[in-house]
Amino acid sequence: MFLIENYLKKGMDISDIKLNTIAKDNLSRYPLYSFLKFYNLERLMPKKYANNIALSESDLFINYCINYKYTSIPENMTFVEYRLVNDYKYYIYKFETEFNYDEEIQDVATDYILKNTEIDKTIKENNKVTYIGISGGFNKDIDPSLIELNLSELAVKKYIGDFNTIVEELLPKKEKPIAIDVLKEKIEKVNSDKDKPKEKKEFFLFKKKDKTQKIKKEKVKKPKIEEKIEEFDEEKEPSLLRRIFSFNTLLILICLCFGGCVFVLITYLKGMDILDMKNTSNDYTNLKVIKSIPLSDDRITEINYDAIWNQEQGEYYVLLYNKKGKSVYHGYLKTLLNNDYKIYYVNTNKEENKAIFGPNPTGFIIEKDTWLKVNDKEYEFYVVGKTNILKELREYIDVINKRVEEEEKKKQEDEKVNKSTEDIDKKINKLFNSKRDAKKLAMVTCKKKVVKKIDFYSKKVYNLNIDFEKEE
Repeated sequence: MFLIENYLKKGMDISDIKLNTIAKDNLSRYPLYSFLKFYNLERLMPKKYANNIALSESDLFINYCINYKYTSIPENMTFVEYRLVNDYKYYIYKFETEFNYDEEIQDVATDYILKNTEIDKTIKENNKVTYIGISGGFNKDIDPSLIELNLSELAVKKYIGDFNTIVEELLPKKEKPIAIDVLKEKIEKVNSDKDKPKEKKEFFLFKKKDKTQKIKKEKVKKPKIEEKIEEFDEEKEPSLLRRIFSFNTLLILICLCFGGCVFVLITYLKGMDILDMKNTSNDYTNLKVIKSIPLSDDRITEINYDAIWNQEQGEYYVLLYNKKGKSVYHGYLKTLLNNDYKIYYVNTNKEENKAIFGPNPTGFIIEKDTWLKVNDKEYEFYVVGKTNILKELREYIDVINKRVEEEEKKKQEDEKVNKSTEDIDKKINKLFNSKRDAKKLAMVTCKKKVVKKIDFYSKKVYNLNIDFEKEE
């Protein structure tokens, strides 16, 4: 990353550098994303590792290694689940480490017995310790993102006992909502101020010299207290105009919310992507594609969830969704299939595919519609959610459009060149066929601004701006 930073400081482009090797390493993944985020280049992060699960695994791995000074390294890290605490996401992992004899066996007598019986060697070689660890807190609405609220210490504990109990001990404590009655507090303060002069009156009996001064102060304070009480009384009983205004405002807000819900429901039932209505491009990624259309089964192959890694092709795509007669995906899929994309789909509505929503033999778990790219029997990246999938499919189609435009442009340029060459040949042949004096010369200027000199007897064509001859 130091070399990459030097490239950036020199103003060099790093988009061609393959970052997959760096992102694959748990010790480098989170620092790499932080580095790219600092330079606003997070788009270069490999898609397979550009998610909070991969970043939190790297964060926990790094903190554990640093805490134990790299004498103990986590193995077989497995993501279990995430939990929300105080509006932040915390990711929970289970992992193993080699048995740390010096840390676990601290009793001198036990250590002496184990070493003399050579049991210590067996313990060191064959034992592994399982831990539960937590990384967080990440922003619950942004994925991927950096940690916004760091834990105060390393949240790792041995997996001994109930899982939920261990997790609750490691997670930060939930903040209790603070309910403060401001009006009551102010009234109590006024009442306490009211009582203070009375206490001072009794005390003034023993200090006759200060009596007149204290009474004056008391008289000054009384009107202030009365004014405060009058203000609070006004707040308790607002005017009729304020009540009507508040009711009307609330009614307008309710009507707006109801209208918004009806609009969203109608657009959802029609199968339209609301977020894409601002797209006014003239290609076939506009509203014609966003509408739900059918897709015949002979165009796309259906597979079960347990076969997503086992297809013959080295590279292909899989769409996991609830397949119905019509879908907003089908318009994009038709275009991709016409351009030789190999696509399979898994119907998550079928009973035999329900297992994909929980722990299953494939090791791949989904929560909603997912677009998956498979390369060499393992996923290269995946996209979750209807809006994100449609955005990804549009990017593919934009690439296809760009390629078609470039091919069409090249074809038009070739036609222009061919036409220009034909025009020059016609003019030269016309001059050769005309009968004129033997030494008469003709000058022809073509569209490429190349001046040619023609000798009719020898039938040679000379380019005046170069040194060699060209025979026709």
